[in-house]
Amino acid sequence: MIVNYANAKQFDRAEKLRERLIELDPMALNEIANSAEIIEREKSKAIDFNHKKIWNRLYYQFADEEASAFYFALKKVRVLPGKMIIQQGKLNNKLFFIDQGILKVVYSKGDHEFFLKNIISGETSGRRTFFSISVATASVISVEHIKLYFLEREKYTKLVKKFVGFDRKLEHFCRKLVKDEIEDILKKKKIERRYHNRYKASGKAAIYILDSKGQPSKIPFYGRLEDLSERGLSFRIKSPNRETARSYLGRVAVLKMISNKTGVKMAKKGIVLSVYSQLFNNYSISFKFAKPTPSVKIQTPALQKR
Repeated sequence: MIVNYANAKQFDRAEKLRERLIELDPMALNEIANSAEIIEREKSKAIDFNHKKIWNRLYYQFADEEASAFYFALKKVRVLPGKMIIQQGKLNNKLFFIDQGILKVVYSKGDHEFFLKNIISGETSGRRTFFSISVATASVISVEHIKLYFLEREKYTKLVKKFVGFDRKLEHFCRKLVKDEIEDILKKKKIERRYHNRYKASGKAAIYILDSKGQPSKIPFYGRLEDLSERGLSFRIKSPNRETARSYLGRVAVLKMISNKTGVKMAKKGIVLSVYSQLFNNYSISFKFAKPTPSVKIQTPALQKR
């Protein structure tokens, strides 16, 4: 079975069976040694050496076992021109490594679309949304035929658990590749992302996540208000678990809030647009209202314009 899985390039299954063999019969030394050789031989045959050459600096910083595990965690795809691989305002759980071709990064506001930059061979895409907890600021679209590899978050999580420091190595490498951050390009082009003024706020918020049937959770999670606008607000929560905080991203919820000084109360339905990690297990969450709130209602003495 190990041989069959290795020949089929299903290396995860082959290695799990080999671990099981060691557990059940640790004295089957020939079979244990031979199965390892077979798996490594088939892995060697499966390697895309052009890909390894393009990303030589990335693989060089990993130990041999890390590099092998990383490579075989990737998925290879070819993308036709005009295809969107990352959509503005949507979740993205993939980190893309471009081997061949050109992609464009565009920002949409109303009926207008702004070109920001190109992504070419040897560059990555999706870093911010993959390593942080936020939806995509801009869209990424293929300009021509693209050959790329991508790492899914589930695979990434397994690598992080298996290899200490793997996440820091990968994120540091990807960060060094970026010449211009999307936010910086938007500022240079004087493209304003916000449609409405934001006002500082203080008070409490209770957030009830809606299930697939639109029913709110019985137990909410709580936050402290940070700012407020006609289209949404931000609030801060404390969470000991990063993945728990990330799980709120993209969820539809009902938010109930009360201002400390004025006692103004509101209950609004909306969606969690972003979750930003801060110090000491604090997270700042951006919440977009399904329907705007009249500005006269939010501009109270307790809410000062930012």
